[in-house]
Amino acid sequence: MMAMTTNAARRHLEVVVIHSYHQDYPWTSLQHEGFRDALSHALPEYDINFSVEYLDTKRVRPSTGYLQKFLSYLQAKHFGDIPELIYITDDNAMHFILDMGVQLFQTTPVVFSGVNNLSLAGVLDREQITGVFERKDVEASIRLVQQIRPKTERIIFLGDGGSTDYAIGLRIKEVSQRYAGLEIIHISRNRLDDLQERLQAAGTGVVIVTTIGGVRDTNGRVLELNEIMAQITDTGRMVLIMEDAYFFPGVLGGYVTTARLQGETAARLATRIIRGESVSTIKPVTESPAELVFDWNALQYFGVRLSDELMARAKIINQPLPFLERHPKLVRWMLAVFIAAAVIIIAVFIFVTRHKNRIIKEQTTDELTGLPNRTRLLQDTRAMSTPRFAVIDIHNFKAINTFYGLDTGDAVLIAVSQEIAHCLPEEVRLYRMGRDQFGVLADRSLDFRLFKQLIAKIVETLRHNHLSIGEPEIHLTASAGISSPESTSLIAGAEHALHIARERNEGYAIDEDARENAERQKQNILWANKLSTALESGRIRPFFQPIIHNTSGKREKYEALVRLIDEDGSIITPFFFLETAKRTRQYAMLTRTMIEQSLDMLSDRSISISLNLTVEDIRNYKTVRFFKDKLKEHNVPDRIVVELIESEGIENYEEVSRFIAEIKELGCRVAIDDFGTGYSNFTHLMHLNADYLKIDGSIIKRINDDMNSELVIRMLVDFAHRLGMQTIAEYVDSQALLDKVTALGVDYSQGFFLGKPEPELPDA
Repeated sequence: MMAMTTNAARRHLEVVVIHSYHQDYPWTSLQHEGFRDALSHALPEYDINFSVEYLDTKRVRPSTGYLQKFLSYLQAKHFGDIPELIYITDDNAMHFILDMGVQLFQTTPVVFSGVNNLSLAGVLDREQITGVFERKDVEASIRLVQQIRPKTERIIFLGDGGSTDYAIGLRIKEVSQRYAGLEIIHISRNRLDDLQERLQAAGTGVVIVTTIGGVRDTNGRVLELNEIMAQITDTGRMVLIMEDAYFFPGVLGGYVTTARLQGETAARLATRIIRGESVSTIKPVTESPAELVFDWNALQYFGVRLSDELMARAKIINQPLPFLERHPKLVRWMLAVFIAAAVIIIAVFIFVTRHKNRIIKEQTTDELTGLPNRTRLLQDTRAMSTPRFAVIDIHNFKAINTFYGLDTGDAVLIAVSQEIAHCLPEEVRLYRMGRDQFGVLADRSLDFRLFKQLIAKIVETLRHNHLSIGEPEIHLTASAGISSPESTSLIAGAEHALHIARERNEGYAIDEDARENAERQKQNILWANKLSTALESGRIRPFFQPIIHNTSGKREKYEALVRLIDEDGSIITPFFFLETAKRTRQYAMLTRTMIEQSLDMLSDRSISISLNLTVEDIRNYKTVRFFKDKLKEHNVPDRIVVELIESEGIENYEEVSRFIAEIKELGCRVAIDDFGTGYSNFTHLMHLNADYLKIDGSIIKRINDDMNSELVIRMLVDFAHRLGMQTIAEYVDSQALLDKVTALGVDYSQGFFLGKPEPELPDA
């Protein structure tokens, strides 16, 4: 009874959260978690509801029109429901609140974090706004490089050209004037290929990453942080960072701002406001929380030895545990056995040891190079958990023996073994596998990415170094095979990868599951052949499924769905062949076949049909030209609806919007298909000027049992109607679902209950 009274007494607290970037961006998610957890812990007497919005400005330019639509969306969502607190992260959300948000939240206190523009500290409305500024210490990062690598002549700052990178760039320009003997470069690009090209052109030097969350590939897709950082660290340069979200394998470390700490600090300011303290008395935090962090693996790889002063202040991550902590049971057991058998061992130690060592050395050591051999390798791998292994093969070694003689060939093998050994860290072991092959073995303490970089470095070293063994100099090349961590056979996996590297004429390759690849390739070939034959013989056909008007019950529209008619007459859905079509470059022909046959069948009928197109189709100039020509040939653009599948690439609004404008000018209409799954984003609706919104069946099928699904449908219908769009419910498979979607205001319905796909259109 006491517990029930306590729960009933909890007060409600409504908090609106507006993030500058997207939901899965690590910097954003860590700020959010830090703020949410700290605020909930500090205010246990409150039942806190966090209503979270994302401006997504790493992927969408925050134009005035976009921000105005975002404001309209917030007004619709929070009409009559003013929150007690607003929490915002990073500069774009701050500017949105200052420029537009005050129209909606005029009296609500605002707390921010992650804002780089320190000049705002003097112009904020101190009666309403306070928070935590993010100040990346450029000069401290430069001094750190000089401490750990004193002979550095060039430092290269990398950023994505966004607002945060721009603010840091101003600071770099100011600070660099104080380091006359040091070349300091700031590269600011939002495309990965541009960034890589400028980095290559800059020459050697230590890299410091400022902010790279907005970097895109050549198709305009915003890349994941691990993809970008992998491309930077794979250059072999020493890489430092300024945000903890960029800590990936290969990064050395640096003075990093901590996203979670930003959020937690903002939560402490928010707690004071909720407790009743005036916002004007709570000063913004201008000294950003930061810490000095290094990665142990990268320190070893780059041979960095930290001074006592740095060691006293630094946090070292990924350090291997001391042996006693890793194997406490083994150490205790060995100690007990040693004490119990000490007398016997001492008595026979000298005789047995000398004899045994001689035999072991003869059996496990390569006579020519003095390296451990394949037998010793097998012994060592049994004692390791998840070892890393690669085999390195010298190209055309048989020709060296034939042309220069066996003595020279032996000298080459000795020189190569010494060259490889010189590249290896102390804890990594080298073996001679036989003839012209060497093995490299490391335990799991060396990250697999760093191990891969080490092998690539060895292959490059052998290619560039010339061996002076008599006259003339001998030039070598090599390939390597790396066993993947998932490989079931360590040595066989590496040898299989070596075979792949030779076939591809690459420096190295990584083993994959050959059987799985073979089966996948077999299926791809099977369906590629079926699809090719079907296209040639006219067995790719459109089937038409009716779309019903929910008020009148009329069948006014039909969706054209692709089907493959097999040689035995069976009808095959695109589930089996569509991905194969994309991989084998038959996809464009598939799309054009559907366009041509669908428009031929439309003829003089008064109905309209929907054709499915993807972003890949839009990017294919020949497909778009074919589509427009067929529209003009049949004179039916006013009876065509183009359904754009909401898939990866649809966020490239300039490209997609241009296509939409062109076909709408011809008379076509546009629908956004499968909305509610995958890449669903209200931003798409605000940018793409569509006529119809097709609500995905995964939401529709739950509306009679799930209140949340019903609320989502209501919101989608209202939002679509506000944008001048009509709505279509997919996968309506019962009368109960039809009644429900009609009651919720959905304009049209489609599903097997209302009509299955048929090979012919009605005459009317």
